[in-house]
Amino acid sequence: MIAPADDCPMNARQRFIARTLDLVIATPLLILSLPVQLVLAIVVRTTSPGPAIYRAQRIGRGQQPFTMYKFRSMQNAPSGSDVKVVGKSDPRITPVGQFLRKSKLDELPQLVNVVLGSMSMVGPRPQSAEYVSHYPPFAMVTLSVPPGIAGPATMVNQEKLLTGNTPEENERMYLEELLPKRLQIDVDFVNNWTVGVYLKVLWRTLTAMFARSHARTSAPLAN
Repeated sequence: MIAPADDCPMNARQRFIARTLDLVIATPLLILSLPVQLVLAIVVRTTSPGPAIYRAQRIGRGQQPFTMYKFRSMQNAPSGSDVKVVGKSDPRITPVGQFLRKSKLDELPQLVNVVLGSMSMVGPRPQSAEYVSHYPPFAMVTLSVPPGIAGPATMVNQEKLLTGNTPEENERMYLEELLPKRLQIDVDFVNNWTVGVYLKVLWRTLTAMFARSHARTSAPLAN
């Protein structure tokens, strides 16, 4: 059983500002990215069996379940299936999926979630009910705000740190080592939310994405 979420530390004014920022940022981004998303959907659909969009069940604000959209990056990952945490060299990731995950382009469909209100541009990354059931009491406050595309704990690189040889080993490492670190960062974010913090996390996430993209394009070709 998932424990009740704590009362939201954000007041009504902060929640209004956050929602306004979400709509002002996500709506034009969604419209402008539609041609790119169409191309990516065709590439994903034609390079490996399965749908282009992966529909993941996650727990959102107020512990309400919702469907989070992503471009499918793995083999045989049917919508709604319980895919365990993914490590850097997970064999289930498709070649196209490797690119999508490193560039974070697999997250583009979540702009729909933001416009609909089930997610925010910035907030704790959404988790499945299975992982939420492992939350300690202090972390339940993270369920009092919408989950985000850009998470304050994004810099804790999950796929880089999960170096297990099997999905089961990676899941153990995630629950015992990585999840507690991320939750502490998320709790600090929720308890200390300001417009400046929101924009800082968003900017830091965008610059990290561009840095990774530049590193790939400028890397020397192997002989």
